[in-house]
Amino acid sequence: MLTAGSLKLANAKVPVEEQVIPLFVAPPEVCDSAARTVLFAHLPVTASEMTESGPDIPNYGQDPQERAQLQEHLVSYLKVGSATPLPLANRGFTSEDFKAAAQSQASAITHAEYESLDKLTLFLQQLHHEFDAFGTSAPAQTIMSELAKINVETDVTELVLGVPKLVTKTRPASDFVREAKRVLLDTEPGATLNMPHRWGAVSQTIADAIFTATLDALKAQYARVKPATGRYEATRAGEEPRYVLRAFIRLKAETEGCPTRLVWSQYSEPYTIAPWWESSGAPVPVIAMPDLFDPNALKALKPNVAFALPPKLANLLRKDPKKLRDGEGDGKGWEIGWICSFSLPIITLCAFIVLNIFLSLFAMIFFWLPFLKICIPYPKSK
Repeated sequence: MLTAGSLKLANAKVPVEEQVIPLFVAPPEVCDSAARTVLFAHLPVTASEMTESGPDIPNYGQDPQERAQLQEHLVSYLKVGSATPLPLANRGFTSEDFKAAAQSQASAITHAEYESLDKLTLFLQQLHHEFDAFGTSAPAQTIMSELAKINVETDVTELVLGVPKLVTKTRPASDFVREAKRVLLDTEPGATLNMPHRWGAVSQTIADAIFTATLDALKAQYARVKPATGRYEATRAGEEPRYVLRAFIRLKAETEGCPTRLVWSQYSEPYTIAPWWESSGAPVPVIAMPDLFDPNALKALKPNVAFALPPKLANLLRKDPKKLRDGEGDGKGWEIGWICSFSLPIITLCAFIVLNIFLSLFAMIFFWLPFLKICIPYPKSK
């Protein structure tokens, strides 16, 4: 016969699962003090298990507000508008020129000109990373077929019946973005980008078709990533899972040959699991730091962790740090691997110092320092 609690769970509209955890008998002195048998169990609140499949794929753009936000998120090259001037018009440069300009080195383009390419680079990143537009999926092919209906324009001077005349030549924008990706994103050695004067006008029909294709592309990307959910995690829709407990014990039969009998407790009140970042009020663990100004403390800090470096990585790290910062490092050198040992306490202290620097900088934006860092003095032992 089902209890009221069992019927409630059976009729629940959300998925219900059961997990069995063993009970243990408390020490005899505890049971004697309580004048009853006390049972306890360790309840897990974390787990490494993940769902085998991700949650349902969201229907992007179904909500009007979300649809407007997604459309606004698109780089302007994909929106309705007239022809847009492109940076470095009628200029050609290679991947090597682009990388050198990024490092403020001498090249066919200056660092300022490199920065003027930010919008175009962002556009290529959106096509590549968000929509996988350079891939082979059906939404990617649709995006590219719509981009082929947009032209990039280049003004050239040609002789017409012996008279110089300004002529505008066009080519599909899909061909241009593929060429630009090889230089600005992939930085393929020897790849060249010839910059047109303008990104052509985008009609309402083409913009709508591209936007619809990007929504389908987002669904395909979400299905490919398949973000799994942990056993005790909240759903991606923000629903907070609730749990109930019920204990049971198996009693041996008083008469030999009879079956055992299960005795069930009532269901507990529903509860949730606090997120990992929520303070519980428990005592704060204290990590003692070494005094690096104490010579005796320094002598005690022996390397206690080692990293095995392959030859190319070891050669790269042995170069002049200034050259490494400027992007001039390489892995050429000895074909010998290295084992490098470090002191974890010193690494921890370095990380702590860097952490404090960045916390102070970010506090100017988030104003979180009063909630993040609390320092109180403690007396030094005599």
